[in-house]
Amino acid sequence: MTTITKGFCKKHHDNLYADYSKYSITIYDSIEQIEEEWSEVSSVHDIFFHPDFLRCIEKCPASGITPYYCIIRDTGKAVGIVYFQSKYVRLKENLRKPGAESTTFVQKLMEPIKHGVVNSINLQTIVCGNLLLTGGYGFYFKEAISRDEQFYIVIKASEKLNQYLKSIGTESNMVLLKDFFADDTPKNGEYHTGFTKFSVQPKMILELNPAWKNFDDYMESMKSKYRVRARKALDKSKLINKRVFAAEDIAQHADQIHALYKNISDQADFNAFILHPNYFENLQLALGKKHEIYDLLDSR
Repeated sequence: MTTITKGFCKKHHDNLYADYSKYSITIYDSIEQIEEEWSEVSSVHDIFFHPDFLRCIEKCPASGITPYYCIIRDTGKAVGIVYFQSKYVRLKENLRKPGAESTTFVQKLMEPIKHGVVNSINLQTIVCGNLLLTGGYGFYFKEAISRDEQFYIVIKASEKLNQYLKSIGTESNMVLLKDFFADDTPKNGEYHTGFTKFSVQPKMILELNPAWKNFDDYMESMKSKYRVRARKALDKSKLINKRVFAAEDIAQHADQIHALYKNISDQADFNAFILHPNYFENLQLALGKKHEIYDLLDSR
């Protein structure tokens, strides 16, 4: 996946985009204000653009994240949506120290210098996309608008949001557009002048072989050592019973679920936020059967 970042600056190329002045850009701070228009554009797309999911993030925000929504209109009709998050990034808090057993001599030597630099880097950032997710959940437009147009409109929307944030005393230093495949970036380089691209961990996608008619066909396509491991794991899993947690179960075990989440989160080298303690419970209430947490029990 690819991410693009840019520091806000005065250099623009508006002369290139005169044809796109017909679009109006309006910023909102609640999905409730625009749910009907938002759904009209995103209804055939992904659940992570759904107002119910976005409302859950609003109700139980991750640490330091404030969401904003943008409707793009053409002659008064919604043709695009943009999802932003405003986040003050303190690298000192977001970077984790490596465990002592995995730290080399050079890393130990560089650690004071590294943390001296990190302590001085604090940025008010506008993120186009969702820090809680991996994937392209920053904007969605109707098909009539080209990919290059979309990027330009998103950039203009980020500038408009920054103007608003500046008016309330939280001017941003940087805008980040996340995540999309490299092939989806604008073909016209002028559309992202001043931006810097960088790659993050690849999205794990399994291409399905048309010859696979069932799970056994898939297993047989593996190398022997992986097939043996898979079968061993499947055999062990027969001893496990699983039960779907209802919302009341999640509420009852909220502290333990959050502690398990934190145990994983704290092991990451970089973590931009901490989820709200009631996030999982509210996500279940918002999404119903589209979101499930399982209780796994050893049947022995």
